[in-house]
Amino acid sequence: MPAKRKTSHDYGYAHRKLRETLLPRAYGTPCVRCGQPLEKGQPIDLDHNDDRRTYLGFSHSVCNRRAGAEKTNQPKSPKPRSATRW
Repeated sequence: MPAKRKTSHDYGYAHRKLRETLLPRAYGTPCVRCGQPLEKGQPIDLDHNDDRRTYLGFSHSVCNRRAGAEKTNQPKSPKPRSATRW
């Protein structure tokens, strides 16, 4: 059986174990992204800084995904067009 390949969304055993350990304390605290309370039953992520080396805290999954999408979907500056000579 081939080994499971890690993806950008697979944070590994240490991340999953840390999230599992800290999650019960996250309920009732504010989301680090939107400030609304985190409630049981909501999808919740252990959110990290852009460098992926440190954690921000817990956030609603939708808030975390939105922040990532906003970062990666930033409009890129258009390439300068050269004048076409006819």
